[in-house]
Amino acid sequence: MNEITVENIKNELLNFEKHILEMENENYLMQEYKESINDLKEKLLRAKKELTNQVYFLAVIGSIKTGKSTLINLLCSSNEEVSTTQTGRETTKRPVIISAGNKEVVKIFRSKNKQEINDVRHKIIDYIKGIDDKIDTFYIEEVEFETTNVQKYLTSNQDELVDGSDIVLIQILISPTENILFNNNVMFIDTPGLDGVISSVGGVRDENESKENQGDWLLKRVHLAILLQSTVSPLNNEIKDYLEQIHKRIEATPTYMLLHNKFALKNWLIENEIEDNSIKARNKTKEILEPILKYSLKTNEVDLAKAVDGLKKDKKLKDSYTYDLLFEDSKFITFQKEVEKYITDNKNDDIHNKVRKSIIGDLTEIKFEENFLKDCTNKFDKYRSEYNEIKEMFSWSNQEEIIIKHLDSEKDINQYIDDGFNLTENLISIELRDNGTVKFICETLRTKFRDILSEEVTKTLTHYLMTRNCNNEGKILSNQIDFYKIKFKKNTLIKNYIYNELLELIGKYRGLINKEIDTDWYKIGKNNNIDDLIIKANNFRKNFKDNLILKLKNIFIDIQDDLCQEESEKLKEYVGEETDLYKTKQFFEELNKVLNNLKEVVK
Repeated sequence: MNEITVENIKNELLNFEKHILEMENENYLMQEYKESINDLKEKLLRAKKELTNQVYFLAVIGSIKTGKSTLINLLCSSNEEVSTTQTGRETTKRPVIISAGNKEVVKIFRSKNKQEINDVRHKIIDYIKGIDDKIDTFYIEEVEFETTNVQKYLTSNQDELVDGSDIVLIQILISPTENILFNNNVMFIDTPGLDGVISSVGGVRDENESKENQGDWLLKRVHLAILLQSTVSPLNNEIKDYLEQIHKRIEATPTYMLLHNKFALKNWLIENEIEDNSIKARNKTKEILEPILKYSLKTNEVDLAKAVDGLKKDKKLKDSYTYDLLFEDSKFITFQKEVEKYITDNKNDDIHNKVRKSIIGDLTEIKFEENFLKDCTNKFDKYRSEYNEIKEMFSWSNQEEIIIKHLDSEKDINQYIDDGFNLTENLISIELRDNGTVKFICETLRTKFRDILSEEVTKTLTHYLMTRNCNNEGKILSNQIDFYKIKFKKNTLIKNYIYNELLELIGKYRGLINKEIDTDWYKIGKNNNIDDLIIKANNFRKNFKDNLILKLKNIFIDIQDDLCQEESEKLKEYVGEETDLYKTKQFFEELNKVLNNLKEVVK
């Protein structure tokens, strides 16, 4: 990646940081977004620091018992074992980072919060790399660098180690040597076996974390991964599937080198003579991995057992071998020089490309425009939309038909709240007209009008009008009015205004009924005026219905006019320029531009 691109990425990250700091200074970001925006901030500011950080992570990964720890010990050029090796069991159960230090010590990093373990892992890596000195999410325990301590913390299971379940990783600092890689700020990472029963590449398995995700956090931070296999433990389908899945899940995967270890072929020892099938295994692995990695895989071959025996000089050799010849024949020096050359030539590009890919991954994962800007805009628009829905509920042209329909019929499945009226039913049934006494007919009419023109039915009609559904979400009109603290003419509850207006009309007709309709049964029976009585009653009810509808129309017009006049003032409280929602929306719109510019630069 050229210097201009790197500078452009730095500038866009600085622009991002500037917007975040301005927002934090004014402290208006809505609570529901704070955690996610803080997470994005941590990731992108980490990327900014990574661009100028020269620490380079070289990890060795592979199946259990392929010689990963043996290779780490050789690469570190240490006189002491920095990573333990044992036969017949999973040796390394926690990731271990080996780096140069002025003081030889083993540091054990323990999480304070297992619920946020992934965040803690990255903060520990940041601390080790020197890009963040905060230790608020983890503890650091130091013990003397000696073999027993290395074995205790690297090889023990959680149930074998007191208070071991919170251990995230181990760091071993050893005295600086002439090692070119150490002097080039390279840190080595030894990892548990990818196919381990107890552990995976990310450490001892957590019952709450899927096996597939155990190693993602570590490989996201590694620049160069040496994928080690051996003659007796070549790449298997489980590891192939693991690598395939991890390349689907994370963007910032490391560069890989394939190293084949022939350490099982100890034919230089008197007692061993084993056939060498390493070329076939190496070629097969290369064929499997290249479609996953999408680039030609650099492959090497060493014999780690030869290298170790040649260095230690403690085994009895055949006459045709010497320790120096054995070490030279292991091809370890050739491989070591190739790794050194690769890192010398590609270190800066690997670091910058790692940052670039991690930014792409983070921005792709967070989906800022969709998950934040769109969500915030929807919240903003929702207030206006809901207020408009309230206005629509008092639009007589839109509500007239359904309200008249409900006034004309009794409560049914389509009218879930009773309005108290059934203004189309027969006041006097045909059967009662033909067979009832005059007295009973008159009493029935009085009862029906008393019910229609009662204070109770005024309450029922008011309740019906206030509890209509505003929208398909089932939001009740009265609840929405209460939420927005809406009052008629700023001082009267809308339900009280409706009730009082209806009560006035109904009271007026209650006073007119005796004047308009004579229900004296004796007089009516004497004059045989029952048909005239029923006609008058029906006309009176029709006149009441017409005036009730006119009254409702005027109520609706008055309320809607008042809602329109108060709209700007009311919404100012929720979406005005001084609200957190308005400021958050403006912030997201600006931040989205910054992130889109960043996307263009990193791609």
